Amino acid sequence: MSNPFLEYGAKVTPWIAKKKARAAEREQSRAQQKAVTKALQERDLLMRLWKRWHKDNVKAELEGAYQQELQALINFLNAMKLEDERKLLKFVLAGPWVAAPSEVRYLVLRLISTKQASLREKAELPPFDDPLPGAPLNTYLTIRNKFMEKTHAG
Repeated sequence: MSNPFLEYGAKVTPWIAKKKARAAEREQSRAQQKAVTKALQERDLLMRLWKRWHKDNVKAELEGAYQQELQALINFLNAMKLEDERKLLKFVLAGPWVAAPSEVRYLVLRLISTKQASLREKAELPPFDDPLPGAPLNTYLTIRNKFMEKTHAG
């Protein structure tokens, strides 16, 4: 059922009012599109800046006290396959990372997390596989907990 009042209103509304209403709708649509575009550009800029910061951070640490160990870890991660998580756990726990400063441990965790997520996505798996409560911890959480023990211990 249609509304006769709306139908009559549409018939008697002057064409200039209809034209102005359509122009206002188009302007509002353009403003919304501009806002969305601006938000996407800002997001992309922040992502580029974060990636640059991350790369600079890795470069700075590669020139620091853990230069050789960090390069060895990066080489291991570059050659790593999804089924090498046990090797990764042994490699990291055998290294100096637990006693390293918190910035270095954070960098190591970030590199490991990024690599694991990338490998899982390539295998068409969800990027993260956090276990349910009571289940055994995954490789990343085991390493993180070892790092956290150092933080809480002193």
